[in-house]
Amino acid sequence: MGKMKKKAFLVPALILMITSCSSSGDTPEGAGKQTPSGSDPSLVSTPLDAYVPSQQDTRALQRAEVTLVNRCLNRLGYAENPMPEPAIDKKRELHPEFLTFPVEQAEKRGYNPPLSQLDANEGGWDKRSSKTQQELLHGEVKVYGGMPVPEGGCVREAADRLTKGTKIPSKIVGQGFELNRKEQASPTGLGEAHVSVIRIEATSGAKRDRRMARVVEKWSNCMAGSGYRYQSIDEAASDDRWDGNQLSPLEAATAKADMACKRKVDYLRVAVAVQSDYEGRVIRKRKVELATLRSNIEKWVDNASEVLRG
Repeated sequence: MGKMKKKAFLVPALILMITSCSSSGDTPEGAGKQTPSGSDPSLVSTPLDAYVPSQQDTRALQRAEVTLVNRCLNRLGYAENPMPEPAIDKKRELHPEFLTFPVEQAEKRGYNPPLSQLDANEGGWDKRSSKTQQELLHGEVKVYGGMPVPEGGCVREAADRLTKGTKIPSKIVGQGFELNRKEQASPTGLGEAHVSVIRIEATSGAKRDRRMARVVEKWSNCMAGSGYRYQSIDEAASDDRWDGNQLSPLEAATAKADMACKRKVDYLRVAVAVQSDYEGRVIRKRKVELATLRSNIEKWVDNASEVLRG
């Protein structure tokens, strides 16, 4: 699993509203609740969050995918290593772009994500799959045990069933970042990934805003007062001295000081306010695309409900 710094602008990626005035003078469309000061981005929301599938909807899509994939494997006569239902994610991370988290986490993990967010697939079901199962999942053989394997495999069959009746873009673009959708891609994470790419456009603008420049300067001065010299938020999280998930005393101390300084200068409140402003602009600019995404998610969930009803 990579370090948090590597997903700072995303993602992918799943990840707001405000107390200070926006530079445009109006309230961003879809604005959420008032932002508390502190260091836990899970307690805030921004306008684009309204387009991310709810945890309940995501859970329904995941359960339906499991049902369809296992049904396909059983039809082909392959009963080993059935796809399990994923663990319930009680606290999902929608806003890694803020590079902000509780001081307690900084002490234990530095700039690494908490253990609960490490890739659940590491050593998991997919890694336990045999070569034969992988071939059936991805359609790498045409016939198995005398039974025709669906084109694209069981994964593609499940994806096609869940996305039936919707038109999904082949690629999603956000500020130079492009997400290409494979035909067999599952819709279980597609909605959140779509929003994450769009969010990059807002994040890019927010980073250049004068309000962010002022609060980052205050943060930098605070860090210097503790003996850590960084000019930007990303620079601290991306320090070359941080080595993967191997936490050093220096990284832990730096991350702890980082979070303390962000709290001191009210960084999260300002960052959420600015991000929300730019997300409101992006929503107005891409309203047709987002309306289509919302409609697609509703249809995917309806399809999932049909599958689960049997």
